[in-house]
Amino acid sequence: IFKKFIEWDRYTERYGFVTITRNGFQAIHEAVDEDTLMGVAKDIGERNPGEATSFWFKKVDLNTLLSWLTLHCKYGRIAECEIQRKDAEYTIALYHAMDEKYSRFLANMYAQAPRKFGQVEPRFVTTKNSVTFTFETPT
Repeated sequence: IFKKFIEWDRYTERYGFVTITRNGFQAIHEAVDEDTLMGVAKDIGERNPGEATSFWFKKVDLNTLLSWLTLHCKYGRIAECEIQRKDAEYTIALYHAMDEKYSRFLANMYAQAPRKFGQVEPRFVTTKNSVTFTFETPT
């Protein structure tokens, strides 16, 4: 309980997070057409990860972005997250119980931060219940 409060709750309360049930989120997600949803994903991805990372960690770099993603998945429950690093290559796998439209939403949202803050171009593979992206950091 204390760890969750220290890592997540004390920030989300001040940052302005809204809690919604999975069914409520899924109903909104299904009601929005794909083009609009992907535009929203891109807009959110350009702003939120960097702003939230800065708020949580007081700096934005690849390590703090990955830490933010881990926390967002763990406590925000957007997906299960696995991050693997081998030398300069990162592979990030997100697993969820929604649908392929949500996979594309996550891919569009999370493509923006590595481009903007890590100066890397991620490669994505989406399936019905997963998003996997890889990128190499500059050496």
